[in-house]
Amino acid sequence: MGTINDLVKWNGVEWEGIPGFEEPSVIVDMVIYKDQLYVSGDFHFTGDGVQNGYDIVRSDGVHWYDVGGGVLGGQIDKMVTDGNYLYVAGGFNLAGDIPCNNLARWDGNQWCSFNSEFDSKVGAIGFYRDTMYIGGGFWSIDGDTSLAKVTRYIGVDSLFPCSEPVGIYEVHNEKDEFWIFPNPTSNEISIECPLLGKITIINELGQHVESLMIQNRKQLISTAHLSSGIYFITFQAEEMMQTKNY
Repeated sequence: MGTINDLVKWNGVEWEGIPGFEEPSVIVDMVIYKDQLYVSGDFHFTGDGVQNGYDIVRSDGVHWYDVGGGVLGGQIDKMVTDGNYLYVAGGFNLAGDIPCNNLARWDGNQWCSFNSEFDSKVGAIGFYRDTMYIGGGFWSIDGDTSLAKVTRYIGVDSLFPCSEPVGIYEVHNEKDEFWIFPNPTSNEISIECPLLGKITIINELGQHVESLMIQNRKQLISTAHLSSGIYFITFQAEEMMQTKNY
């Protein structure tokens, strides 16, 4: 029998340890999604050459891989799949490089954040007749106290922003960048974009602040109404997407 760590597998004869989980580690949930084993909890996995194994990793039965950079700010308590997507819930505030608030969706290539603010963690997810239900310690969603503890997702597509998926247009030179200046700022920012598109502003808690259509490649945007703090601006146009903070 090999070294037993936080995760083991049965080989038909004995238990085998899975190396790579740094101590202390807590495994909370496991699920099969797209023929791969996903493991989540509160851990940092560094085995098999994985660089960003934060609180969630996956295996094809031979090797281990990170899941879009993992999650940060807290652990994943529950995972569930509807066959198309993997939904994760817990107490985290980042999925990959995308701000989120305790609930996120993975499609095998990218993370997407739900455009909702929970005042506490989400601890359970379930599907009934194609409808997603969530439960947890929250007393409100987006300030609505009628949605305390248990609620259902009515299907309105409020997923935004999303991380960069496999195959999306990547920026290779400065003329294709979108620029924000001055940075930092207090009253307004100037945005220069290579294309016309849409920007979405998310605060450091993963809360949606506002979305704006970019009508000119150089455009001034007022920030005087925003409280001090870190904000993430995602610019989307056709197949191009970039996120920057200010």
